[in-house]
Amino acid sequence: MLDDPFVTIRDAILCSGNRRLHRDERWTQLDYGKTGELFDMQHVPQQYTDLFNDTRHAEIIHTLQQKLKDKLSDITLNAIAASELEREFR
Repeated sequence: MLDDPFVTIRDAILCSGNRRLHRDERWTQLDYGKTGELFDMQHVPQQYTDLFNDTRHAEIIHTLQQKLKDKLSDITLNAIAASELEREFR
């Protein structure tokens, strides 16, 4: 995937500290809290053009941030449920 920007992927989330990456088939969004980066993988798959500060993409950024937030919430809920199940079987 890193060597071939044309590889098709499903939605993916990567977190490291307070930095998060959300990637779907079209967009790559790096979220740093108050700032970030946005790349259109269909038009510039090499990620040369950061669209994060382009107001024409504000709705895309909002949508991707909400998807990221929802996915992280799902992961947290799954981790809590798994932890509770583990305690039941001890």
